[in-house]
Amino acid sequence: MRKSILIMGMTALAVAAASAGGSAARGALQASDMAGLGSNPGRPVGTPLVLPNGARITVVEGFLGNDCKGPEVGAGDEELCVAVCREKREQGDDGKPESMSLPGGTIFIVRPPAGAVAEHQNVMLVQDVTVVAPVCKLGDPRDGPQPPPFPPTPDGAWSLVRTMCLNQQRRPPDEESDYELGLLTGNAQLKRIVDIIRGKSLDNDDAVDVVQDAIWDVTEGRGGLNRENLAQLEAL
Repeated sequence: MRKSILIMGMTALAVAAASAGGSAARGALQASDMAGLGSNPGRPVGTPLVLPNGARITVVEGFLGNDCKGPEVGAGDEELCVAVCREKREQGDDGKPESMSLPGGTIFIVRPPAGAVAEHQNVMLVQDVTVVAPVCKLGDPRDGPQPPPFPPTPDGAWSLVRTMCLNQQRRPPDEESDYELGLLTGNAQLKRIVDIIRGKSLDNDDAVDVVQDAIWDVTEGRGGLNRENLAQLEAL
């Protein structure tokens, strides 16, 4: 099991993603949107996640081994143990857990130690997932992401979130990796993959392999999307 832990403080998540369609040539690979993908240096590019007033990421750190105390969501071989928290609003809030959606195309960006080169994969949600956010005690938003020890987190905050790899030659998420919730991918071909598989069942290894191979065709310099891999995606 390959897991990292992500703790986020938020009340909801609203995002906008452009739909990419047309022929196989449409959404051609551009150097400007390949940063952080495959062997390309830099951070992935895309649309920042839009959080409502008062929502914030508080902690991104850690590893839980086989002890991820929540439901499994998403598709892919790269596993993140995710805890989502929210603050209690001053008015009209009964304090109950609230469901929220993390959209397909969301990238979790690895954070190497200061001065080090990233050795672990950046990973991406390929389909929308729903997670539950109970009320948690969160720190001052001015403090930014915090190292351990983590704030107290209810068991109901956890989900095992499956994602897919964006850097085939790097190490998968493990106990030495540190992630942040990044952005919605700005890569046109990755967005097209997300659009094609929206609503499709990815509940078997063969389906997961088709999607992961198509992603690597984009990220690893294999020419990107073509008639063959597009047909395989459509057939799922």
